[in-house]
Amino acid sequence: MELRNTLGRLEEKIWRYRQRGTEQQSGHDTSENHADQENRHLEACASWTKERLSLQLALYQMEQEFDQCRADIRVERNRMSGITRVGTERDRDRIQRLYGKYLGADSYRKALVYQKKYLLLLLGDSRTVSRL
Repeated sequence: MELRNTLGRLEEKIWRYRQRGTEQQSGHDTSENHADQENRHLEACASWTKERLSLQLALYQMEQEFDQCRADIRVERNRMSGITRVGTERDRDRIQRLYGKYLGADSYRKALVYQKKYLLLLLGDSRTVSRL
């Protein structure tokens, strides 16, 4: 808003200087050149101000779009994590139960391996004794 007000004031100044320049056309070349230079300068300032205003507006729109994208990403992450949490408790219990079964089976397997080694050791010792 502030830039628009500044732009309006500059355009008013340009108009006044042009009016003043047409009223003062008494044939003085130096004053005309000075007024023309001033008019060109004010026109350049006004065009720069317009360009600055349009660029700031574009920047503001891009920032808004960027914030909207961030919000969308945040919502999507929450939605995705919400989907994974739906069956988490039940799945966690199931995983713990399966892991417990695995540990039991592994322990049983290790016991059988130990028992086999023990029996082979006993058989080996008994064969050595019977040979003697």
